[in-house]
Amino acid sequence: MLLEMEHITKKYGGFTANRDIRFNLREGEIHALVGENGAGKTTLMRMLYGMEQPTSGTIKVRGREVSFATPSQAMASGIGMVHQHFMLFPSFTVAENIVIGREPAKAGAFDRKKAAAQVNELGRQYGMPVDPWKKYPSARLACSSVLKFSRCCIRAQTSLYWMNLRRY
Repeated sequence: MLLEMEHITKKYGGFTANRDIRFNLREGEIHALVGENGAGKTTLMRMLYGMEQPTSGTIKVRGREVSFATPSQAMASGIGMVHQHFMLFPSFTVAENIVIGREPAKAGAFDRKKAAAQVNELGRQYGMPVDPWKKYPSARLACSSVLKFSRCCIRAQTSLYWMNLRRY
């Protein structure tokens, strides 16, 4: 089992955001958590990603019980999160937006060719090709979700993703 969330409860004082949640995920599965605003979807994923701590319950990744105090710890275990309001930089290229925070370097300077190669490899691996040399605003509109997902992959070398997307 890739992920097991068992009996997860999150309380904020007298308000219960999540009560006795059970969620399991096997390798290769894709799930959608659907619910009204305020239903607790994001709270649940924030606990998985180390941004919040459950009041009670256990989280296991690949059979090992985990308790992430920070998103960095979650990323080290292969968990990535694409936030609903995720900053992309209009003056940067697609590659620069994806590798920011994990920039490849050559002789102490940003290696743009290696960044472009990493982005091309990600695109090939996930079937989402993008032009790494394009400036972000000139990339197609759907590209922003691809950029956010790709940045998550670069940062966490991730096997488990949470994309918090809005319905417009």
